Amino acid sequence: MKKKIQFFKASVRGMGLLIRYGPAKVSLWREQAMIDDLTGLYNRRFLHEAGKRELAKALRSEWQGEGYSVSFIFVDIDNLKRINDEEGHAAGDKVLQSVAALLEKCCREVDIVSRVGGDEFNILLPQTGKEGAQLVIDRLKELAKKELVSSKGRPISLSCGLAQEFSLKALKETADAQMYQEKRSKL
Repeated sequence: MKKKIQFFKASVRGMGLLIRYGPAKVSLWREQAMIDDLTGLYNRRFLHEAGKRELAKALRSEWQGEGYSVSFIFVDIDNLKRINDEEGHAAGDKVLQSVAALLEKCCREVDIVSRVGGDEFNILLPQTGKEGAQLVIDRLKELAKKELVSSKGRPISLSCGLAQEFSLKALKETADAQMYQEKRSKL
């Protein structure tokens, strides 16, 4: 009942905004609420909404005895703080934008690539098993070695974690733990 009341209130507010500002403006605001300004990727909010939908599809498919895998990759830029400190925040921003472009280059249109904060990115891969997701990670790292450098020529490397679960929270926690394990192995 509480969710129905919240939905009703949100609907009334939404209608008020539509009437007051028009559909084009409201559509623009909705898009801005889901996009990271710096990279142009989706943000954490969009990832959460899309992730819930994809995981619901995977669960339904599992119950019906069909295969619909969802994989999740957690990506972190190694040593971005050092680049910010030594080369400036503008150089760090360019690195973030370069990594975002690389992530999009390595993913399909149906994949959901998002910046979730600082130097952390997530990739949600619908209809992709662990083997397919591992291929994405391998391609990311290979292209990062070839294409990613800071403004002063410092190579940029990525740490990645991979998970395949049936809850968004479990996906994030598993992939995050794997990514940090990889980071520790680089020290």
